[in-house]
Amino acid sequence: LRTTDGPEGWRDLAELAAATGSDQIWHLAETQAAIIVSEASSRAGIDGDRVARAVRGQLEERKP
Repeated sequence: LRTTDGPEGWRDLAELAAATGSDQIWHLAETQAAIIVSEASSRAGIDGDRVARAVRGQLEERKP
C-alpha cells in the first residue's frame, strides 16, 4: 500500500481502515498524520500541541 499524498491523505486512510477493519491501513493513517503534525509543528507561530490534539481527536473518531 502507498500512503495518500497531501494534508488530507491521513483522513482518507483512516476512513478506509475503518471501513475495511485493516490494521495495516490504520498504521499508515497514523504514520501519515504524525508526519503532518511534525511538519506543521515546525512552522513558526503554530501551536504544535494544539495541532497534535486536533489530529489525534480526528483519528480517534475514525478508529476501526
